[in-house]
Amino acid sequence: MGKTYFLFGVHNHQPVGNFPHIFEEAYQKCYLPFLTLLEAYPKVKCNFHISGSLYDWILDNHREYISKLRMLVDRGQIEIISGAYYEPILPLIADEDKLSQIKFMNGFIKEKFSVTPKGIWVAERVWEPYLARIINLANLKYTFLDDTHFRYAGLSRKEFTGYYLTEDNYLPIYIFPISKSLRYKIPFSLAGEAINLLKSFSARGDILVTLFDDGEKFGLWPYTFDWVYGKEWLRQFFELLTQSIDRIETITASEALEQFQPQGIVYLPCASYQEMGEWVLEPESFSIYQDLQNFLKKSPHHQAFHNFVRGGFFRNFYTKYPRLNYMHKRMLSLSKKINIHTTPEKNKRVFCFLWKAQCNCAYWHGIFGGFYLPHIRDAVYYNLIKAEEEFDKKYVKVPLIAEEMDIDLDGNQEIILKNRELTCIFTSKGGSLIELSMRSRGFNLLNTITRREESYHNKIKEKSFSLPKRTATIHDIIQSK
Repeated sequence: MGKTYFLFGVHNHQPVGNFPHIFEEAYQKCYLPFLTLLEAYPKVKCNFHISGSLYDWILDNHREYISKLRMLVDRGQIEIISGAYYEPILPLIADEDKLSQIKFMNGFIKEKFSVTPKGIWVAERVWEPYLARIINLANLKYTFLDDTHFRYAGLSRKEFTGYYLTEDNYLPIYIFPISKSLRYKIPFSLAGEAINLLKSFSARGDILVTLFDDGEKFGLWPYTFDWVYGKEWLRQFFELLTQSIDRIETITASEALEQFQPQGIVYLPCASYQEMGEWVLEPESFSIYQDLQNFLKKSPHHQAFHNFVRGGFFRNFYTKYPRLNYMHKRMLSLSKKINIHTTPEKNKRVFCFLWKAQCNCAYWHGIFGGFYLPHIRDAVYYNLIKAEEEFDKKYVKVPLIAEEMDIDLDGNQEIILKNRELTCIFTSKGGSLIELSMRSRGFNLLNTITRREESYHNKIKEKSFSLPKRTATIHDIIQSK
C-alpha cells in the first residue's frame, strides 16, 4: 500500500472570435467558481493552462482573476503551464510561428506571475514526433498527452503512470500520460468513486498519475454546472482529497519531475485523442470503423485488440473539407510571406493578427462546432485580412497588386487581385471567385461552406429527443440545434 501522487491540471480556453456573452458565461459558471473553490482548499494543488485569447479577455474584463491566480501561484498551490499564445494546433503552423507564439506566452507568464514556465499544453493533444524538438528549443521541459497516444505506440499497460522521456534530433522533453479512466470519471461519477479510483493506483506502492483536461467540464459543458457546483461535486472532491492526504497527494508537474524518475524513453506516433481520430473520418469510413469496434467489443480479447484500432490522421480534415483547406493554406501562405520579411520584434502588430488567425478552433470539426461555426471562421479571416493589410502598407506600397500562386496546393494557380479596398481571388480551375474580402472591414464575403453528411448525424436522429439521465461527458451529449 502506497500513496497516489495526483498531478491534476485544467486547460481553460475560449476561441478568438467567440461571442462576448459566451466568455462571460464561461467565466461566471466555470473559471471563477473553480478558482474560488480551489482557494478555499490550500492543500489541493493544481496545474493551470489558460490560452492567450482567454487571458486577453480576462485582462479586459476581470483583471481581479489574474490577481487571485497570482496569489495562488505565489503560495505554491498552482503551477502555470505555457503554450502557443493563441492556441494553434502546432503541426498546422510554421515552425517560426510555433516558436514565436510559445516564447510570447512564456514572456507573458513571466510578466504577470513572476515565474518561468517549464511545461507546455499541446492544443487538442495533436502530436507529431518532431514537436519534441520545437518544445525543447522553446526552453520548455515537458508536456501532457493522452494515454491513448502511448497505446497507439504499441505499448501495453493497464494504466500509464509516471512520465516518460522522448526526443527529436537529440533534444529531449518529458511527457506525462493523461489517464483516460480518470478523464472519464472526473467529474462524471460520484466524488467518492473518483477518490477510490485514485487510491487504487497505489495498491502496490507510491505512484504518479495525471489528469489534465478541459476546465470547461467543471461547469460550462451541458448539465455540468448544476452537478459540479449546485450539487457541490467539486467541493466534495476537494474535501475528500484534503481528508485523504495520507493516501492521495496533489502535486505540480515540476514537483513530479523532482520526486520521480522517468519510466523510460518512448516514441509516440502522430495522434490526438481517440475521438478526434473518429471525427476526421468520412461517414463511410466511420461506419466501417464503428462496425469493427462493435465487433471487437463482443470478443473476449477486446482489450488486447482495441489498442491497435484507431481512426484517421488529423491533417486529413484538409482533404475532407476543401474550403477548410483553402483557409488553412491561405494562412500558411501569408505566414510564409510575413516571416520572410519581418519578425515579431520588428512588427508585433502584424504578427498578433497572424497569430490570432491561427487559433485552432476553426481548423477542424467535431461534435461541438469548430469549422462549421461562421463567427469562428469570420474571426480567422478578419485577422488574416488585417495581417495582410498591415503587411502590404509597410512592405508592398503599391495601389494595385496582381499575381498568381497556388494558394490551396491543389495543383492549380489562383489569380489574386488586390487594391486598397478589396482582395479578389479566383481559381484558374473554372475561373470562379473563391474569396472576396473587404480589407478595411476585415470581412470575407465568400466565407461559406458546403453542407455535407457527417458521421454523427445518425446519432443526432437517435438522441435529439432525449436528455442524459446522468451527468455525461461531452462525447456522450449529442443534440441537434
